[in-house]
Amino acid sequence: MKYLYSVADTNSFTLADDLIQKTQVIQLEKYQKFVFDNNNMLLKLVNKFSKPPEKIIIIFSSVKNIGDSLIELGLLVDILRREYSCDIECFIPYLQYCRSNRLNDDMISLGAKVYISFLKSLPIKKYILFDLHAPELVGFFEQPVYQLSTLPLFHNSFTKRKISLDYVVSPDGGGYDISSKLASILNIKSDFFTKIRRDHSGKFVTDDAKKHNLRGKKILLLDDEINSGETLLVAIERLLNEDVEEIHIAIIYSFVKESILDKISKIKTIKSFTTTNLGIPICPTNVLNLNFDYHIIDCSELLLQYILQH
Repeated sequence: MKYLYSVADTNSFTLADDLIQKTQVIQLEKYQKFVFDNNNMLLKLVNKFSKPPEKIIIIFSSVKNIGDSLIELGLLVDILRREYSCDIECFIPYLQYCRSNRLNDDMISLGAKVYISFLKSLPIKKYILFDLHAPELVGFFEQPVYQLSTLPLFHNSFTKRKISLDYVVSPDGGGYDISSKLASILNIKSDFFTKIRRDHSGKFVTDDAKKHNLRGKKILLLDDEINSGETLLVAIERLLNEDVEEIHIAIIYSFVKESILDKISKIKTIKSFTTTNLGIPICPTNVLNLNFDYHIIDCSELLLQYILQH
């Protein structure tokens, strides 16, 4: 039997519940968490396994309270390693600091390296990650990293919903690699805008890196992550200036606020917004007044396939 623990926040709990409902080869386990007045934390396992587990899998999501989440993960792994001798693997739906992976200025922090340094210090045999913003992030780990891709799920979703597309466009050059991969799966062309950062406040301008004439085309605007929505809004404005026929938006990790969705909902050219349950997508019941199709892809099936095959 393989056992599953979910750590840190509601996102990991939701993924774990979705996973358990689809199979009987995994058993969801729980632990008790006590937080004291000095913010120290103590964990206690609820059940003692009667037979040694074949494997323990942890779903670790740290979208909120990152520091506490890392401590909670470390405490859980410490208990499990002392109680059981089986392999422990950790599935991370969203890797924090994944965009802080290079030194593009003097005297700035390298967040990805610091964050992953803690993860690699834990006695975890393997990490399972989804589409990484930059492939070189794997080099910060010492353990093997198995990467899952959401891109086939996007392809299946567009096919089922009969969404016709001409180009996949990335809002900046950093996302061109993943955009070109999805374009290859969809058998269409890809393009991108170049984002030039002026300072670390996130302000930027775009230049004319675009290679194709997009006038009258149906565009899929793909980004791996959205937070403030500023990059997305600038890219939409550029596409509107190109006089495209339709804009479909696809975001792998969405942390967008309802105000951004409301804003882009007023743009008639936008026909759909597709994201996954790996970030913190807004519940569909909260966006019933949108003027485009809003769809959330369930990625628990990919993790299930991995567990069954490994």
